[in-house]
Amino acid sequence: MSVTFNQEDEEILKFWQESFNSDDRARIDQRIKQIKTEASNQLSIGGHNAYVVNEKKRESLYILTENYGFIIHSSDLTKDQLIKVAQSIDLSNLN
Repeated sequence: MSVTFNQEDEEILKFWQESFNSDDRARIDQRIKQIKTEASNQLSIGGHNAYVVNEKKRESLYILTENYGFIIHSSDLTKDQLIKVAQSIDLSNLN
């Protein structure tokens, strides 16, 4: 699932959700390892590990739960603004 928030035809924020319940667990584990390696910051959001990664012209925030991965990225928002957006998401029912 992905959602894009635009303002006047310009992408402001993009949000992705990916299920980790996949037959390709090796691919998922490799991606998680890559995120952790590339992260400039690690923090906790909603009781889950989150990682800030600087990617080209934008920062991305990855939130990892047992069964899901969430990505929020923007070339317009600051790291603190991305964190504030992520903190507004109710993750309490996720494993």
